[in-house]
Amino acid sequence: MFHARTVMTAVSMLAVGLAAAASASSAQAHPATAKAANTTVTIKVANCEGCQVYVSSVMAADYEDVWEGPDKSVRNGEVSFKVPTDRTAGMSIAIDTPWDGAVPYQTMVALRYKTFQPGDRVSYSQINDAKRASGCWAGTTAEAATIKVKAKKVTVMGHLGPVTGTIAFAKTTQDYLQPMQRTWDGVLGTQDLFGCGPED
Repeated sequence: MFHARTVMTAVSMLAVGLAAAASASSAQAHPATAKAANTTVTIKVANCEGCQVYVSSVMAADYEDVWEGPDKSVRNGEVSFKVPTDRTAGMSIAIDTPWDGAVPYQTMVALRYKTFQPGDRVSYSQINDAKRASGCWAGTTAEAATIKVKAKKVTVMGHLGPVTGTIAFAKTTQDYLQPMQRTWDGVLGTQDLFGCGPED
């Protein structure tokens, strides 16, 4: 006996089978995009408990393509960020300290001072009159990386005269990207987006 429901069920099952086959074929032709790899970047900052640290990645060739991490406070001498590995190139580090006065710029961590080479150890006495530095990291493909930073209280020029500010720098010179930017007595700062690498 003819049963419409039986025919409809068979048709439905055939449709499901065809759809599944098409989906499998599509998956083989267009494999799922792998999840972007991340790098855990740990920034160690001694004697700076409660300091606010920010990381971002902006390439000078495209200022509209901005990656920014969340604002984090230093706890137990360090702070960690999960950064897309492909955004570690051009990553810069900004810092605010509890002792900062009315500083008219954002203090940046100098990752390489002019005349220093990657791997060189850095002390304050060596760079307190430095004129140029890069705040742009060359990046990494590793799953984890650590940058040790020194943040020191210094006197800087504010809008109305000298105020308390911060000099911040990597204790070991990092692989870096251009540009080498102007510093004031070794202090690196910015009032705008911190673009790294060539402009085009």
